[in-house]
Amino acid sequence: MIISENFPYKHSFFAIFEQLTRIPHGSGNTAEIAKFCYDFAKNNGCDAVIDKVGNVIIKKTAGKGYEDSDPIIIQGHLDMVCEKTPESTHDFTKDPLKLKFDGKYILAEDTTLGGDDGIAVAFALALVQDKELQLPPLEILLTMDEETGLFGAAGLDGSMLSGKNLINLDSEEEGILLCGCAGGLTATVNEKFETVNVNGTKCRITLNGLKGGHSGCEIHRRRLNAALCLAKLIMNCGVEYNLVSYKSGTKFNAIPCVCVAEVVVADDEDFIERLNTLFDQVVELAKGTDDEPKLELTCEEGTFECLSYEDGNRVISYLNTVPDGVIKEGDTGVITSLNTGVSDLEDGQFHSEALIRSMVNDDLDVIAKQVIKAANKSKFNSDFSDRYSAWEYNEVSPLRDKMVKVYENKFGVKPTVNTIHAGLECGVISDKIPGMDAVSLGPDILDVHTVNERLDVESAIRCFEYLVEILKNI
Repeated sequence: MIISENFPYKHSFFAIFEQLTRIPHGSGNTAEIAKFCYDFAKNNGCDAVIDKVGNVIIKKTAGKGYEDSDPIIIQGHLDMVCEKTPESTHDFTKDPLKLKFDGKYILAEDTTLGGDDGIAVAFALALVQDKELQLPPLEILLTMDEETGLFGAAGLDGSMLSGKNLINLDSEEEGILLCGCAGGLTATVNEKFETVNVNGTKCRITLNGLKGGHSGCEIHRRRLNAALCLAKLIMNCGVEYNLVSYKSGTKFNAIPCVCVAEVVVADDEDFIERLNTLFDQVVELAKGTDDEPKLELTCEEGTFECLSYEDGNRVISYLNTVPDGVIKEGDTGVITSLNTGVSDLEDGQFHSEALIRSMVNDDLDVIAKQVIKAANKSKFNSDFSDRYSAWEYNEVSPLRDKMVKVYENKFGVKPTVNTIHAGLECGVISDKIPGMDAVSLGPDILDVHTVNERLDVESAIRCFEYLVEILKNI
């Protein structure tokens, strides 16, 4: 294995996981990995199909002693979030990930790892590959483009599955069984501006050093949003400016950790002094939530193509007005949030993309109205799409009860049963299969959707063994 020449663990799913990381499979680019999974299943004697939207469905027959058992659905998603360090030259459309092992975690060099949700796919294919393991009949569902809007689950034909118990493998904390999740709604703003030529000093401002993270799993940590932080600094400087460009984030569901803006000002020394003074406040705000933020500035004189001050201020004002982060909390944690994951202005074209999440479906509409209000204040139109409902906690769940009992018998303690603010596919799939009983589990994966993403190896081993034990006893 390229993880490490001395990698001490021989479990088959690690070798499969490594194979998966050699195949580019960012959201929107899952055809090759779907074909790999399809061929893998066929080569191991299982029925398999790639459906009309690109999901892979694999069916493995019952093992000895389980011939009369009902099928169990094992579910994960094929796509990964593609993030890399600013200096990385990695091309997610063609380059394999470069894995490394630090003695505890598997990581990728300068990029996201794709443990979310590659480890689920590896677990599922390891079940397919093991000819000695005697289990109930399995229906393995590997969906496409979960990360960008649960599109694979949304396009699923529920009649292709007959199981009523679903084990989702898209959780990232060992010992926690998830039985509910937030719904979501994507908010976008697009505006085309006329540009003007302005003489002055162009200041390129880079705000970095923030942690970022998954906008569902990490939102409760209140990490700073780089795009909104820098917009606040620019607005509060009290200096007239012309906005040239603004770039932050690439995924609507990731908290942006870097923002780069270019502005033209008449007096760069005054602007920089004011900016640095205000930046001290960002450093204070970041204590306890982020790494130490950094502000980098470079300047050049000349004539530059910009927005007018009025139009540039519309962009900066919107980023200062749109709701941010945790909006409502309850006894069980975050209920409603909004993350502006993409903010992009280039050649006069402005694009903003945000994800509203809520455990309460009606709150999606409440926050959408707040986004509309912020957009209208800047004379922007806002659009909303890709809505999916919350997965509501089911008070009666025989599957959950069985999984709790198996965990307690195996590890000597009870697992935590919880809901999550992130979006999982269980709710969407349950809508398509009436009477579905679903639970989500997974190993420890830290800092998902960031370049610091890492998979705890021993946690993965325990989680796979627990999954096998569930299937034997269900």
